[in-house]
Amino acid sequence: MLNQRKWLDNLWVIGLLFLTSLLFWIGNALGETNLIDTDPPGPPVSLTANGSNPSPWQNTSTFTIEWTPPQDESGIKRALYKLGSVPVANFDTTGTVTGVNSLTIDATREDGQNFYIWFEDGAGNLDFNNYGVVSLRYDATTPEISKLEILNPTFSPNWYNQGAVNFSQIRITYSEKHPKTMEVNASRLQFSETREGLIGGTNQTAFFSIDIKNKPDGQYEIIFTLTDSAGNSIDDSTIIALDNTPPSGAKATSPRVSGTTSFIVSWDNTATDGDGSGISGVYDVRLQINGIWGNLRTNFRGTSLVFDGVHGQTYGFEVAAHDNVGNVEPFLGIPETVTTVDTNLTETIAPGPPNNLNVEGQNPSPWQNSPRFLVAWEPPEDPSGIARTLYKLGEPPTANYDTTGSTSSINSVNIEVTQEDGQNLYLWFVDGRGNVDFHNYGVINLRYDNTAPHINRIAFVNPDFAENWYNPNTVSAAEVEITYTEKHPMNVRVTSSDSGLQAQRSDLPAGNSISSQINIDIQGIPDGQHMLVFTVTDSAGNSASDTSTIAIDGTPPVETRAVSPDTSLELSFIVQWDKSGNDGNGSGLSGLYDVRVQVNGGVWETWLRNFNGTSAEFQGEQGNLYGFEAAAHDNVGNVEIFKEVPETTTLVDTTFDVRPPTIAHTPPSFVEEGNPVTIQAQIRDNKQVAEVLLFYKQGGQREFTSKPMSSAGNGVYAA
Repeated sequence: MLNQRKWLDNLWVIGLLFLTSLLFWIGNALGETNLIDTDPPGPPVSLTANGSNPSPWQNTSTFTIEWTPPQDESGIKRALYKLGSVPVANFDTTGTVTGVNSLTIDATREDGQNFYIWFEDGAGNLDFNNYGVVSLRYDATTPEISKLEILNPTFSPNWYNQGAVNFSQIRITYSEKHPKTMEVNASRLQFSETREGLIGGTNQTAFFSIDIKNKPDGQYEIIFTLTDSAGNSIDDSTIIALDNTPPSGAKATSPRVSGTTSFIVSWDNTATDGDGSGISGVYDVRLQINGIWGNLRTNFRGTSLVFDGVHGQTYGFEVAAHDNVGNVEPFLGIPETVTTVDTNLTETIAPGPPNNLNVEGQNPSPWQNSPRFLVAWEPPEDPSGIARTLYKLGEPPTANYDTTGSTSSINSVNIEVTQEDGQNLYLWFVDGRGNVDFHNYGVINLRYDNTAPHINRIAFVNPDFAENWYNPNTVSAAEVEITYTEKHPMNVRVTSSDSGLQAQRSDLPAGNSISSQINIDIQGIPDGQHMLVFTVTDSAGNSASDTSTIAIDGTPPVETRAVSPDTSLELSFIVQWDKSGNDGNGSGLSGLYDVRVQVNGGVWETWLRNFNGTSAEFQGEQGNLYGFEAAAHDNVGNVEIFKEVPETTTLVDTTFDVRPPTIAHTPPSFVEEGNPVTIQAQIRDNKQVAEVLLFYKQGGQREFTSKPMSSAGNGVYAA
């Protein structure tokens, strides 16, 4: 009893000491008031988006936000952030992050979006007012160029006489909130300029002056590239045309002899301005009398005039054309036509037919898709001169004045046909004495076609796979059949902007739903699917386009990998390559494979070729090490390249036995005490039974006794 009391006393003393120590520790802890943290963390020391604040402008929405957290007595527990508007409460957030000083976020709107971040410390203090902010400047909208205006052309809309004008002034109208640069390039004019400091907004304008002084004649493309601060850009272009070369070829015509004092001098459509600004319709006409030249008309708008002469006098004429930018054909001082006035002339014979009746030098005319034709000819010789030209459209004339119309011009007329697919024009003359005979007509077929071709169908004739897959290693050209409807086909063209493919065929038959084949060279074309544009153009310049896609695959598959067991206890085992192999963006795996085998590191041999399956049973020999490599076929016949490196190896080892024998045994139901008993068992093994032991114990014994069993034949053992 005394010992128990002593033990209890000791326990009480120990408990008291423990409680005293605990209270002492608590008292000290409560006394250390400087360790209590009630202040929220401040804003980040630094805050950037993609390396700066505000972020650089970019045309993708993903930004990497990085910050340096503030110092805090209890440490930073986590960062809270909000995208868009200013936070209004501690947990008014888009999200939080813990244990990092950076994150990736996608802006949800363009033109700048604020990202706010504030912190919670280890004591749970936070204040959303202590945020840092960075602007995420994202702009995926392409700038717009709405108008390019040439302000000072010599002749509208874009012609200049660079001998008289030094600069082409161009105004560009654009819309862009954050413009960075405007680049102007005219390489053939050796002009380039990059302008910064553009004003942002809608329908803003910028002006450029391009030096054209003494530049060669021709048409020049001016390319404008507007780029915004995020790197989005747009191109637009305009053409200015320069012409400092005078026209040529204006030629006056008049009767060789006029029986009246008044006669017509004309020069209709005889001048040409080459590739220049065109004939303006203004002419200067000079008159020669007795070898002396004088001005008959200056800046005269017209192509003929009536001249009043006197009997017995001879007159020479020369005409000079103006072009549209003020260049004037030079006079040569040589009469282009000469007329003698002879009022005693008697004439009763009608003029003959026109000579060289043509449109653009051809009869019948070239095909065109406009119904308006400029028909030209050379007037016949007539003593009194040609006074008027008569013409009829459609059917031949049946009387002198069975006409569609007439003109005072003696060498050209503008005709508008009334039907497609060719319409005849008949033309004859009245001379200065009124003589006319409709039988003396000339005829020209004016070929007008304003109906565009129709493409019915596009089909690939010889693909290696499916409708449009080709292997350039086995096929040199894609044969494409195009079916169309057109009365006057000229050609079919095939183009592809992304691959550079192009082809053309011109010998096209005409008709409804006519099929023609065009061959497209596919050598050197990169793998992938390429858009083809097929354009059928008729003889009049009408065209129709349709698209199709050609797929090219000249690259073999990769990454097929054979798999087999490391060791086979049987002579035969399974090798497989299921769901392996990759054809990238090609035609896809066909399901055919080649598999090669290597025996004991020796020479590679073909085991399977064009095998349709992903596994097979291999028959080996004891003790050999077999290596395997599989190669896939794709759908256009490309075969994966063998690397002659085993992808898997299997050792055949049939000597290693892991299967236990099987024992079938029926024990005797009873035995008489003192009599011997024979125990039998049927024992089978996949290899060979080495030893059979019978374990037994008799009643009352605790341990088993063993004795060998002898073979009785056919797997039967007895003891």
